[in-house]
Amino acid sequence: MRVKILGGAGAVGIGVAKDLLRSREVEQVVLVDRNEEAALSALSAMGDGRVGWENFDADDPRSLKAVMDGGCIMANCIGPHYRYCRPIADAAIEARANYCDICDDYDAAESLFELHDRAQEAKVTLITCLGTSPGVTNMLAKRGSEILDETDQIHTYWTVGGSDPTGPSELYHLAHICSDTVPQFLNGRQERVPALSGTVTVEFPEPVGSIDISYIGHSEPVTLPRFIKGVQTVTNRGGLFPAPLNDLVRLIRDVGLFAEGPLKVKGVDISPRDYTVVHITNLLQHFPDALGLADTEAASVFRVEIIGRREGSPCEIIYTGTNQVVATTARSLSIGVQMLGAKRVEQAGVLAPEGCLPTGPFFEMLADGGGVTLTEEIRSRSAVIS
Repeated sequence: MRVKILGGAGAVGIGVAKDLLRSREVEQVVLVDRNEEAALSALSAMGDGRVGWENFDADDPRSLKAVMDGGCIMANCIGPHYRYCRPIADAAIEARANYCDICDDYDAAESLFELHDRAQEAKVTLITCLGTSPGVTNMLAKRGSEILDETDQIHTYWTVGGSDPTGPSELYHLAHICSDTVPQFLNGRQERVPALSGTVTVEFPEPVGSIDISYIGHSEPVTLPRFIKGVQTVTNRGGLFPAPLNDLVRLIRDVGLFAEGPLKVKGVDISPRDYTVVHITNLLQHFPDALGLADTEAASVFRVEIIGRREGSPCEIIYTGTNQVVATTARSLSIGVQMLGAKRVEQAGVLAPEGCLPTGPFFEMLADGGGVTLTEEIRSRSAVIS
């Protein structure tokens, strides 16, 4: 098995490479990235002759075409996904290269499914949305649905610690999913709701505990209704920890600092979103106390509720998890790549993990990588409530 990791010198890409190198089935891993210094540093730290580096600029169509290799599985870690997923997936199909990504932007996921017929004709498999949320959350939804006889509702929730590793890509993603309207699958149909609306109080594992979170523009409501038979409602709500960060995000959004349209400053057009990303990145790196993060424990957690019927009675299955978000995202993508390499996925086309990966082996491999703790609770219900 040969693998090229696009964005391989980033935190997730390096995590994917390290995880893949644990397998004897992996013959070669190439970190594909324009950051030569970071890539060579990672190569030195890994000290494995199977891993190499290739220069690549995701903004250059010629570079994108040149890096594609039909003999390799392409693992895409480049964000923000709403900007890069579609052209990279297009290029993978053209090169007839199997592909996995960690896409968590709803519109990027929608766009990739437009490529399904082309991918099938090329006999190429593209697995999208395979990280933590989406990814592990989707697979938990599938696992719960396998236990139930009928699945009516799936609700996915997540909270990411503000002190977790965060770079510009994640901040662009945050701005995107908190802006305008976002999709939720409600009562059997896709609907658009205002981002950061629909606030509910959710109970997570410690140290987060009870926290208010809101509708977010993730891809679970896009993919799960495609692959979980009969489900009528799929929602995704997310937020940050500590809780005051959510108020800060809402304020930044409300005063227009997530906007992309040009703002003229001393005769120069700038994007408020670009400014915000640069400024927050600087604060996170040099002044975390300004954001209330100086002594904050990194805490990333998720919760998945699957509601339906079992043996004729209403039933609810609840999964909760704590994780190191970068490590879990990398491990999840690595599992998808390994399953592609082992030909455990036979379908061609564009698929989400819940549409093609087996739950048992997936969670066995996830546990083997460490970094995530899961709990399962099955409850009888006197009524099924939205």
